Amino acid sequence: MEPNSVHIFIQARMGSTRLPGKVLMPLGPRTVLGTMVARLKPYFEHITVLTTVEREDDAIVAWCHAHGVGVFRGNQDDVLSRFKEAAITLPHDAIIVRLTADCPMIDGKIVSVIVETLKTSQADYASNTLTRTYPRGFDAEAFWVRTLFAVDSHKRYDKEHVTPAMYQSGQFRLENVADTQNYAHVRLTLDERVDYEVIDALLKECHYDVSYDYETLKALLDRSGEIIVRNASVVQKS
Repeated sequence: MEPNSVHIFIQARMGSTRLPGKVLMPLGPRTVLGTMVARLKPYFEHITVLTTVEREDDAIVAWCHAHGVGVFRGNQDDVLSRFKEAAITLPHDAIIVRLTADCPMIDGKIVSVIVETLKTSQADYASNTLTRTYPRGFDAEAFWVRTLFAVDSHKRYDKEHVTPAMYQSGQFRLENVADTQNYAHVRLTLDERVDYEVIDALLKECHYDVSYDYETLKALLDRSGEIIVRNASVVQKS
């Protein structure tokens, strides 16, 4: 494995209390997960979907096999252990990018900037979420394999969400990536049916072409106020 190789880990499962099966819902000719992978493929060679051993997630495994996407299965509740098991064969100077499969509009170019920020700063963790300027749904966290294995938490919250122990403990060096314009008020993540309707409507405006860049998206958001207000009242899970 080449030094500083980058590995995209996408958390995905079919179980969702608010919108079951959301990651395989259709968005034009693709699924939610398929749209996300298509947005990332031009920028990253190593993409792996991290799902669970639960039977309901067989559908995700089948989708990955059908589309030539790497897949790893692990504990449903202890996502931290799932990440560590998936990374066990990676060198400690490799980079992991943690994404969640409910963010189909994620921008590979922005993720690349976060990865480069991690490399050049030699921080332990870099993201665009410490201070938000990008829409919710563009969240990306990059960290070294060695950082992941330095996290030893027994807290359920850390096990479920993987990275809080990195950015809350004071143990690690952090870097934030911010844009010059603030679109943090825009919600492009998928938790409820209305979120799906908003994302589908925006992608329909792009004719479901996944090659649009962030500047194009911002212009679309600026002229689509009647679309993006539809899910403005959805409360993000804490």
